[in-house]
Amino acid sequence: MADRLNRTKEGILPKLTGGQAVVESLKTQGVDTVFGIISIHNLDLFDSLFGSQDSIQFVGGRLELGCGFMADGYARATGKPGVLFTSTGPGAADSVGAIGEAYFSGSPILEITTNVEQEFLGSGKLATHETKDQLRMFEAVTDWNTSIPEVESIPDNITQAFDRFQTRRPRPIELEIPTDLLGTEADVEMLTARQPNIPQGDPNQVDKALQMLLKAKRPAILVGEEVQQLGGTQQIVELAEKLGAAIVTSDGAKGAFPEDHAQSLGQIMGRRIWGENPVQEWLGTCDLVVVLGSIMPHRSTSGIGLQL
Repeated sequence: MADRLNRTKEGILPKLTGGQAVVESLKTQGVDTVFGIISIHNLDLFDSLFGSQDSIQFVGGRLELGCGFMADGYARATGKPGVLFTSTGPGAADSVGAIGEAYFSGSPILEITTNVEQEFLGSGKLATHETKDQLRMFEAVTDWNTSIPEVESIPDNITQAFDRFQTRRPRPIELEIPTDLLGTEADVEMLTARQPNIPQGDPNQVDKALQMLLKAKRPAILVGEEVQQLGGTQQIVELAEKLGAAIVTSDGAKGAFPEDHAQSLGQIMGRRIWGENPVQEWLGTCDLVVVLGSIMPHRSTSGIGLQL
């Protein structure tokens, strides 16, 4: 469990509404921007957000789809998870296209959406904007999603979401909160931000890779978009200069390495999508290619006949 914030001197937990618990948890994680649309189902959430304008900026839009793309763009530009507020049924459904794009591209978005009141969940009583199975609707386009059953568990679920962003391939996460919980008060124990246990590579394999790099005559480094998301550009520049290696960026990583650098060959697709490509042909002559921050998708490897 995450470390707990200090309680009051009397040992009493603070009374918070579900909306306040969401906003305070986001502030603890360093969130400074939220995208979304105000709706009848998330008014209590936005009331809480209104009280934190000094620390969290709200950016609205006309459609949840557009707000989802803004959250995605924010994540790619800053390297920090984009946060999206949506609401029950049609609002949540409209965001799925943007969440799907973020999932396929490996972009971290935390979508916090509402559902009908607890008494109507799964009842089929045609509550306002009731959806047959809203949670399942997001399963195919999220790394993890869950419904939060009580105000007290909101901080832990948000903390888990940010832990996953740091320990797994970045992909969207959806947290669903029944609308009546957002205005319900409870004794809430807030969690501090924590440094998760990030998986480390096998030291023996790392040493083996280092020896291969030092012995290579024509090394190259293929840089993926996760290098940019994690802020690793400068380290790649230093590594490339030390090794004398040429640098190529993957299909979605333009900007992850400065293209005006003498050792940059640009994007792996080159100026052509199909057919002859000098960059791809040159990579075929390398005796070692190191891949950093890329999953080596079909489009930019075997899909274009890359010879590695």
